[in-house]
Amino acid sequence: MKKLFSFLLIFCAITANYAQTNELKLPVVFHSDRGNHSNSYHGLQGAKLVPDKSKYADQLKNYSNIRVEEISIYFAAITSIWDNSFRHTFNYALVTDSNGNEKIIVDVNNNRNFNDDKAFSRDTVSFERRLSPELMKSFEVEYDWAKNGKKVKRHVRVRIIYNDMLKMYLYTMDHYGIADFFGKKLEIVSNSDLSYDNFEIFEDTARFSIGISNNKYLLHNEDVYRIKEIDINKELLILEKENLQYSKTQSAQVGFRVPSFSELEWFTKDTISIDKLKGKYIFLDMWTPWCGPCIKELPNIRKLYDKANTEKIAFIAVVGEDEHEKINKIIKTTGLNWPLVENNSKNKIFNKFKVNSYPTTLLIDPNGIIIKFGFSVTELEKFLEEYKLLN
Repeated sequence: MKKLFSFLLIFCAITANYAQTNELKLPVVFHSDRGNHSNSYHGLQGAKLVPDKSKYADQLKNYSNIRVEEISIYFAAITSIWDNSFRHTFNYALVTDSNGNEKIIVDVNNNRNFNDDKAFSRDTVSFERRLSPELMKSFEVEYDWAKNGKKVKRHVRVRIIYNDMLKMYLYTMDHYGIADFFGKKLEIVSNSDLSYDNFEIFEDTARFSIGISNNKYLLHNEDVYRIKEIDINKELLILEKENLQYSKTQSAQVGFRVPSFSELEWFTKDTISIDKLKGKYIFLDMWTPWCGPCIKELPNIRKLYDKANTEKIAFIAVVGEDEHEKINKIIKTTGLNWPLVENNSKNKIFNKFKVNSYPTTLLIDPNGIIIKFGFSVTELEKFLEEYKLLN
């Protein structure tokens, strides 16, 4: 019995040590400014505004149609010495002035009082894949953080803008991190708040290049590292070395083998298999029925599909699960006539591809390797022309 117990202890120690040695922990230096990638479309969130007629009525008595939103700067209790006195959220109000104009008020000193804050006219833009930060109203917002075991006051620049196509406000926070990966500079940008639970990593300094989200991979020579998490308190980027050969690793990112799936096609009910399409280029478009920009692009994709040489390139659309009546209506109004499959709770195609924004577009070469990710229909047309994939 003692021998068995000793064996188990040794086994557990070896297993724990293996798990630790499989992790690569990279120090991260955080910056409170925009960086090269901090204002990409993926970093913007829509604020859902809730009417509030009581709590702030006295503070905003000169306005009507009062709506107040609380926005998270980071998750509660994420700092190492958290207590309820930490200001980890801030408020802003949407109001209507006496002339009928909508104004925005941000509680920049974070004292839950709008009496000492100014009202600004909102900036409005139509939908763009990328929103220029120069078009966005910006505010320095005060909050609390922990440093060396004590609570300290910090500031973060928040940019807010109204999108008239989406009919909502969008915001982003100026904050990013820098890490070194075997001599390669990584820029890390949060897609939500300063908790960095959902983030992207950029391997170069070119503004608006495509980021790599958590749970995707970084490469060093032939070694594959999964992007695991960021420890915001210890300021570490944690990677996990995979026991996989790069050539056999599937991931929805440029240079990797495309994740495979085999599903029934919407119109014909025949099976579509990514693996069986080897030898052809593949254009993959992932979208949802509630995504206005996705639906707006479908007629333009159809024009290209009607001209494409389908002996050399396959078009596949993957739609998010929804009422079939709604999907069929979109098919009818947009003229979608190329192969379509549905992402659902069984096949979890979007999960396989780790989709976190829509539309998500990919180009796959005849060997099953992804060669382009996140691009417009205009870029697709140029590619088809350059590679002589049009009739």
